[in-house]
Amino acid sequence: MQYNKTPLNNPFGLLPAIDFYENDVYRQLAAKVGRSNTYILSAGWGLITADFLTPAYDITFSAAADAHKRRRRTERYRDLCMLSRTDQPVLILWRQGLRAAVL
Repeated sequence: MQYNKTPLNNPFGLLPAIDFYENDVYRQLAAKVGRSNTYILSAGWGLITADFLTPAYDITFSAAADAHKRRRRTERYRDLCMLSRTDQPVLILWRQGLRAAVL
């Protein structure tokens, strides 16, 4: 968190979370609503903003991944949750089957 407070000073060359995804749909969404309004549910970090500087990692929610890369529901993590309280609707999109929900 401290590292991200001074983004102009990025000595480790970390990338915004959104840049780790190959599918351009994430960047298209961020272009419409802004990176600070786009959140990513990261298996490694939790719910983070698209512009949150992160190191490369290889952790996934996918059950098809190698066991050492897979995040399991039974394991406890100290995830970040960067979503602020809001009166506005929150649109949640996830890849599998292109489902969406509005909270």
